[in-house]
Amino acid sequence: MSEPMIGFLLFAAVSTLWDARTRRLPNGLAAVGCLAALIAHGFGVTGNGVIFAAAGAAAGLLLALPLYALKAVGGGDVKWFGAAGAFVGTKAVVWLLAGAVIASGAAALVCMAASPRFRGSVVDYVRGLLLGVVLRERTRLPEPAAKFPFMLSVWPAIAAVFLWTD
Repeated sequence: MSEPMIGFLLFAAVSTLWDARTRRLPNGLAAVGCLAALIAHGFGVTGNGVIFAAAGAAAGLLLALPLYALKAVGGGDVKWFGAAGAFVGTKAVVWLLAGAVIASGAAALVCMAASPRFRGSVVDYVRGLLLGVVLRERTRLPEPAAKFPFMLSVWPAIAAVFLWTD
């Protein structure tokens, strides 16, 4: 395994622990990850070069930004995918982000199905939505009961990327 991939796994592990504890991914963590990726690719024996890392970082940021605009992920997650892209490159960061979104959606469905509070909220929402259509009023979605550490959803995607990409 190459130095950049070892660095990526360490970066992902630290990020996961941090996110699980604080439910945040600080700017400094993403900056250190991105810098480590640039160094690993630029000066490492098995690195692909600084341009590879910079292109991956740009791809990670640009692909995650629309999710931030939709409030599907936080700003720290966007920067994390930028740093992850610097480690894994443009092709792998696409699969990493797609896999993380799918895994996160699956985890959310499981959590919601297990929550009696949510089941009641869904009934209220559907009732309000149907009444809203009839009465032409807007209905707001219920507020989430808890925040799920997004980094836990990234690990299945990391495994998939390592298994199915070059």
